[in-house]
Amino acid sequence: MDEKFEEVVDQYLEKAIEIEAETSMPQASSSMLFATACYNAQSILDKSSAKNLEANIAEYIEMYEDMLRNSIEHYSSK
Repeated sequence: MDEKFEEVVDQYLEKAIEIEAETSMPQASSSMLFATACYNAQSILDKSSAKNLEANIAEYIEMYEDMLRNSIEHYSSK
């Protein structure tokens, strides 16, 4: 990850913590995940044709799973 990427991730995490304080961790998590799905749907639709839509969806799901597993490994080793 480059420096700008890490900075943006930190901004999202700070916002999630702020939302968690107002609601709960499950609410913050599910609302962030839904917002991400909405944003990524727009991104996928912008770059996809009917022919490659499913492949692009699978790519995003695979990226999410990799990021989730890497984060679990990272935070469980602290």
